Amino acid sequence: MAGKRILIVEDEFIIAANLRQVLVDLGYDVIGHAFDAQEALDLLRQNTADLVLIDIRLGSGMDGIELAALIRAESAVPFVFLTSHGDSNTVSRAKEVHPAGYLLKPFNKAEVFATLEIVLANREAAKQTDHIFVKVGTALKKVRFAEITMFKADRVYTEVHRTEGAPLLVRESLNAWEEKLPADFVRIHRSYIVHLSFVEAVDAGSITVAGKEIPVTRQVREIVLGKLGR
Repeated sequence: MAGKRILIVEDEFIIAANLRQVLVDLGYDVIGHAFDAQEALDLLRQNTADLVLIDIRLGSGMDGIELAALIRAESAVPFVFLTSHGDSNTVSRAKEVHPAGYLLKPFNKAEVFATLEIVLANREAAKQTDHIFVKVGTALKKVRFAEITMFKADRVYTEVHRTEGAPLLVRESLNAWEEKLPADFVRIHRSYIVHLSFVEAVDAGSITVAGKEIPVTRQVREIVLGKLGR
């Protein structure tokens, strides 16, 4: 999918440079190259990414699997592991953080293209419906996206706020919800995902959604303004 934004996390410069060229040739937008986990987290917090390619064996500090766990905790950005290690122990550890894909080194352009296109297509397909089902008690309740103003984290629960009625309290994390939502829902705070259709005001340090003022960083403010076409 041309134009999708990808971050490379790879501690070997030559491999990263070759991978960057492959991605550019395929039409992807490489937003950066991180040599270690902390640099990757910093880049992700400063930029919007559609996918992260992560080498499992990073040179120092956290390895790629530990980094992936942190990415999963902070955002819904999918990640694909890069590794020359296909042993059962490595694969078992990798499976625990639910990667979207797995590329064994050495890989070629065709393999990179096929893996990334499938991951990105699956992510887009998951967002093409106009509703979700939420579990309320022992029942499943159908809720249209058009009715939802925001999702608010409440410990291990999430409050689903709607245009009418009390919020629905669902035992599912905000990160899990973020993976299911269409592009007009944006995470603006660690505790809030909001529906852009219900944004009422964007100020220097806050965004008001359906009457609720939520503090935001300057970076988030700029992302929201961009999505609103301002």
